[in-house]
Order: sequence, then C-alpha cells, then structure tokens
Amino acid sequence: MLFRGNNKNSPASRLKEAKTLPSERREEFKKYTEEYLTSGNWKIRNIGVKLVGILGYEDMIPQLIKMLTDRTPDSLINRLLGGDYYQVGFIRRNCIRSLIQLEEYNDDIEYALYTALNDPYWEVVAETVNALVCLSPEDKYPDWEKRLITLLDSGNFEVLAAVITSLGKIAAGKEILQVLSRFYYFPNQKVKKTIVKTLHKLLSRGIIKNEEELSKELEYIFIPLVVK
Repeated sequence: MLFRGNNKNSPASRLKEAKTLPSERREEFKKYTEEYLTSGNWKIRNIGVKLVGILGYEDMIPQLIKMLTDRTPDSLINRLLGGDYYQVGFIRRNCIRSLIQLEEYNDDIEYALYTALNDPYWEVVAETVNALVCLSPEDKYPDWEKRLITLLDSGNFEVLAAVITSLGKIAAGKEILQVLSRFYYFPNQKVKKTIVKTLHKLLSRGIIKNEEELSKELEYIFIPLVVK
C-alpha cells in the first residue's frame, strides 16, 4: 500500500508528484516530508530525503546532516544480513544528493562531507567526492585536494574514478600528474578511461600546457594496450 498500487497518497506517489509540483503546494508537501524523515521504515525515510532535495527545503538541511552522520547501529539481524547503520547506505547517499540539489555550503555541511568520506558504503564516498566539487568554494580546494589524494588508496574502482575526476577539476599544480601516473597502467578500464578524460580536463584548465604535453602523458596509457 505504501509503495505500489493506485494509492495517490502513498509516499512513492507523492515522490513522483513532487517532480512537477506547483510552488503553491510546497508547504503541503513539507508536512509529508517531515513525517517521512522520522518513519521507522527506511524506504519511507529515503523518500523523505529525496523530497528535501527535489522541493528545496533548505531548512531541513540539519536533518539531512544528522541522518548522514548518524552512526547508530542497525538491528542485529540487519547487520548479519550485511547492513551497518540505522540510516542505511541508500539514505546516506541520497542525503548527499539532496545537499547537492540544495546548493548550500557551511561549516556543518563541510563537517558532514568530511565524515562521509570515511563511510563504509562506497556509493556514499563516491557521491561525497562529487559533492565536494559541486558545493565547496574554490578556497577550500587545496585542503580537499590533499584529502582526495588519500582516497586513491581505495580498493573500490568506482571511488577511484570519482576521485580522479574530481582531482581533474580542482588540482592546482602539475604535481597532480605524478599522483595520477600510478593509474596509467591500472587494469580497470573505467579507471583508465577516467584518467584519459581527466588529463584532457587538466589541459583545458592549463595544468597541462599544450597538446604535445598531453600526448606524452597519453602515450604511457595507450602503449601497454597494444604491446603484447
């Protein structure tokens, strides 16, 4: 009843409706959102989190931060089945996505993002990496660059791809080429393609000075692909 069928008052139906909701109905949906965020059902809480971003409820940012950083353990049975925290990974990831939609940045959000970089769920980490570039002001880039470089030791290739992409957007000097060069021979093709795109991004930003310099970097990536 909550998620399927023709019940127009179900959380799922309201989520769908919210995407084209007239502005005069935002207050009506706000009460639903507040109710969903405190539901005992994680799927309903997750819908509440999505509604915050879709409908732009900036005053609910503290609730998103609280849910994102909450480390209350999930029930024993859920942990035995692979869960971790009461605010499940999907909720934590979608908290990040809603923060991106809200386009706000302050000390509390910065703390939440820093915490989320240590999240055990890789999707949360990858989404947080994206959020840093989307939300943080440029004067924060040097600190975030240092932090992102430490994530290059992640064993998850999706996180690696996100980090490499973000470094291409915020890295300040040519030293980043030495940092990235360790992945030129990386076996995962998604990571290797991300490296190529990132090198082109560095060219567009002037970190790589010209096409000749770019070609030299690309040679290290493509030659191992053709040599047997």
